[in-house]
Amino acid sequence: MLSIKNKILRSLKWTVLSSAIVTLGSVVQLSVLTRVVSQSEFGLWAIANVFIGFAAAFIDVGVGGAIIHKQDITPRQLSTLYWINIFAGVLFYLILLACAPLIAWYYKNPALSAIVALSGLNLLFPTIGIQFKILLQKSFKMDVISKIDVCAFALNFMVSVVLSFRSFGVYALIYGNLAGSLTAALAYFFLGRSLHRPERYFNLREVDFFLRFGSFQLGERLINYAHEQFDVFFIARLCAPAQLGVYDVFKRLIKRPIFLINPIVTKISLPAMAYQQDKGQALGFIFQRSILYLCSINFPIYIFAFVAADPIIRMLFGPAWLEGAPVFRLLCAYFLLYSTGNPVGSLLIAKGKASWGFYWNLAILPLSALFIYAGSRQGITGVAAALLALQVLLIFFNYFFQVKPLINAPAAGYFSNMAKPLSLSLIAGAGAFVAGLLFDSPVEKLIAMAVSGTAVYIVLSFLFNKAFLEEIGGLIRGGASRQPAKPL
Repeated sequence: MLSIKNKILRSLKWTVLSSAIVTLGSVVQLSVLTRVVSQSEFGLWAIANVFIGFAAAFIDVGVGGAIIHKQDITPRQLSTLYWINIFAGVLFYLILLACAPLIAWYYKNPALSAIVALSGLNLLFPTIGIQFKILLQKSFKMDVISKIDVCAFALNFMVSVVLSFRSFGVYALIYGNLAGSLTAALAYFFLGRSLHRPERYFNLREVDFFLRFGSFQLGERLINYAHEQFDVFFIARLCAPAQLGVYDVFKRLIKRPIFLINPIVTKISLPAMAYQQDKGQALGFIFQRSILYLCSINFPIYIFAFVAADPIIRMLFGPAWLEGAPVFRLLCAYFLLYSTGNPVGSLLIAKGKASWGFYWNLAILPLSALFIYAGSRQGITGVAAALLALQVLLIFFNYFFQVKPLINAPAAGYFSNMAKPLSLSLIAGAGAFVAGLLFDSPVEKLIAMAVSGTAVYIVLSFLFNKAFLEEIGGLIRGGASRQPAKPL
C-alpha cells in the first residue's frame, strides 16, 4: 500500500503542475484570440469541432479503459490494439472528408467544408501516440505525461496567437491545434516505447475482451458526447454563427476549472481504483476522497465566477461580450454540478462495469435532447437554462442508479461531500459580491472579490471542513493527512 500511495502522491504533484499551466495558459490564449478573431469565426470553429469530436471518439475504439483495467495484458494484445487505433484514425478521417461538403451544405456555409477537412487531421495525429499515453498513465508516469502536455500546449499557443495577428482568422485556431496535437503524438510515441514497442502482429481473437469492454466504453463515450454537443448542434442550426461563437467561447472558458481539477483526480483515481477494485472499503475510500476534492475545489471557483461574471467578461473579452453575461452565469451553475460526475465514471471502469455507463447514457439521451431542444427555442440563454435544469435531475439519478449499487454508499455521506463545500462556497460568494460593490474599476473589483472570497472560504473551511485542508496540506508536504476522511 505504501508503494501505491507514493506513486499517487508523486503523480498528483506533476498532474497539478501541468494542469495549472495548461489551464491558465488556455485562459490567456482565449483572451488574446477573442480580441483578434471574430465571434462568427469562433462559431464556425465550434461547428467543425462538433463533428471532429464525434469522429475522434472512435479513435481508441474505447479500449483505453480496458487497458488500464486489465492487469495482465500481453505485448501481442497491445500490438493488435495499436494497429486497430491506426486503422480507425485513417478510416474516420476519410469518412469525415466525404461528409465535409454535406456539413457545409446543411449549415449553409461553404467555408465549413475546408475548415472541417483541415481540422480532421486531428483524427490522424493522436493515433500515433494514444496507446503510449494510456500505458504511461497506467504506470503512474505522470511526470512524462505532464511535460508532454505542457510542451504541446506551448506550441499550440504560439502558433495560434502569431497566426491570428497575421489575419488567419479561424485557421489560426486550426493550425494551433494541429501543431500541438502532432507534437504530443510524436512525443508519446518516442517516450512511451520504453513500455511497449508495437510488433507487426494482428489477431482480433486475442483482443476479444478489450473490444467487448471497449464497445461499451465507446458507446458510452459517443452518447455522452451527444449530450455535451446537442447544445452546439441546435444553436448552430437555429442561431447566427456570432451567437454560437459567444456561447462556445464562454463554454470553453467555464469548462477550464474542470480541465484543471478533474484530470488531476481522474488520472490518479482511475488506476488507483482499478488497483483496489476487489477491496470494497479501500475502493469506497478512494471514491469518497475524489468527490471531496472535486467539490471543495471546483465549487468555490464556479460560485466566484458566477458572482464576478461582469468583471471577468469585461477583462478577458472586452465590453462587446457583456451581453452574454446571463449565459455565462447559467453555464457556471451547470458546470458546478457537472463537475461532480468524473469519479463515478472512474468507478465504473475500475469495477469493469463499462456497460453500466453505456446503458445509463443511452437511457438519458432522449431526455437530454428534449431539454436542450426546448431550450434552444429561446436562444443561447434558453439552452444554458435547460442544461442546468437537466443536470439537477441527473445528479440524483447518478447516485441511485450507479453509485449506490456499486459500493453501497449511504446517501447522507455521498451528498454531504457536496453539500458542505456548496454551502461554504455560497457564503464566500456572498462576501465576494459585497466586496465588489465597493469598486467601479473591473480590475479593482475583480481583485477585491477574489481576495475577500478566498479569505472567507479558507476561514470557513478551517472551521467546518478542516479535514479537507489538512489533506491538501499533507499532499503538498508529501504525506497523508493526520485525520483521513472516513471510508464510505
